[in-house]
Amino acid sequence: MKVGDIYKHLSLIQSAGDATGKEKAQVERESVPKETVNSDAKVDISKTSITFNRVRKLVETVPPERVEKIQRIKEQVVSGQYQVDSKKVAEKMLKESLIDFLEE
Repeated sequence: MKVGDIYKHLSLIQSAGDATGKEKAQVERESVPKETVNSDAKVDISKTSITFNRVRKLVETVPPERVEKIQRIKEQVVSGQYQVDSKKVAEKMLKESLIDFLEE
């Protein structure tokens, strides 16, 4: 995944979060006549929705150091100065795979 793709995904998450925000809920509440509201109504939130909200909250709380690091790497990529240590990448991939395997 390219660094620029991260920003695309973040903006999609943010815009989706905005679309499901308080304003939309308020409009929906106001558009339903009070006679049709069932006091025994049950709200079922899907696992996907819960996960989405957790990701959105994490994205909103990105530490400034992380933002600076991403910006610095992005500038290095654009200027052609960013060097990938393939050995480190391979080691991390294997480590993560082993951790995932052991957790199963």
